[in-house]
Amino acid sequence: MPILYDSKSAQLTTTGSTAILTVPLTSSYLISSIRITNIGGGTPDLTISVFDSTESLTVEIGEYSTFPANSFQELLDQVIVLSSGDRLEMKASIADAYDVYVSFLDKNRGIIA
Repeated sequence: MPILYDSKSAQLTTTGSTAILTVPLTSSYLISSIRITNIGGGTPDLTISVFDSTESLTVEIGEYSTFPANSFQELLDQVIVLSSGDRLEMKASIADAYDVYVSFLDKNRGIIA
């Protein structure tokens, strides 16, 4: 069973929910880091959620409102586990305010030939 280290970058360009990561059906992800950079002005609110595909349920895992302009912050103090079909989502109260960088371990359940 291969294990791959990977990362994903995104910009929150809307005030709606943005899917940052969606786990493929052949994998599970261990998210080790979520780093947020406030690239806009002010201190826009940020909400992080996980969509659990097994339960068809979105669960809020964090809400933040203390990121000064032009600053960054690491948001995780423990690993988040996402199973196949699950999704990491983020929502900002102001569009174009945040850059996101997520580091994760992809525990691929498929077979690589």
